[in-house]
Amino acid sequence: HQQFGDKATALMDAAEYGHPEVVRVLLAAEAKVNAHTGHGYTALINAASEGHAKAVQVLIAAKAHLNARADGATALAYAAANGHTDVVRLLLAAGARATLPMARTGCAPIACAAQTGHGDTARAMLALGVTPPSGTTRLMVAAFSKDHPQLRRLLKRKKRLDARDGQGFTALMYAVAVGDDAGVQMLLDWPDVQMPGDMVIHAQSQTLYWLDFLKP
Repeated sequence: HQQFGDKATALMDAAEYGHPEVVRVLLAAEAKVNAHTGHGYTALINAASEGHAKAVQVLIAAKAHLNARADGATALAYAAANGHTDVVRLLLAAGARATLPMARTGCAPIACAAQTGHGDTARAMLALGVTPPSGTTRLMVAAFSKDHPQLRRLLKRKKRLDARDGQGFTALMYAVAVGDDAGVQMLLDWPDVQMPGDMVIHAQSQTLYWLDFLKP
């Protein structure tokens, strides 16, 4: 994940490649757990973004900074946006701030998970008590968590059916992003849900943007 010209440490590399025992050896040799590159990448961020739960555990135990940012995003945001649910659980249990948005987009970790198609991760975060960010309607939450009974109930209330959140996503866009064909069909069948020509395309392009932003 280091950008060209960044100086990565051996600990950062061991974490990124998922070698927890090597991480332990390096820490025992007094490697700096919170050393970072010019773009802010740390060993914890590298391990979290790649989904290496055991390395993340070792680094948390070594007092790695949970809320450090690399290119504007925390370890939790990277883990959520990449769908690494086990890592998300570890970070939240350790006290990582679930409300810190990505600086470049304003996207909170739970919304990032949903927008990149990781509905399971978003649902796990909800179950752990993570509150969706301001501007996220109950209909959007039902859409990205694939809660069809709740989705149906909220549609019947006819409130804010086409509302958009801070990233421009609607409930329909979230259903598209998480690949919920039944939810998408339910929304499309509802007469009060509008679908401008760019709506689904916008959701797909936003997901592609995240995937491009997150790739090493």
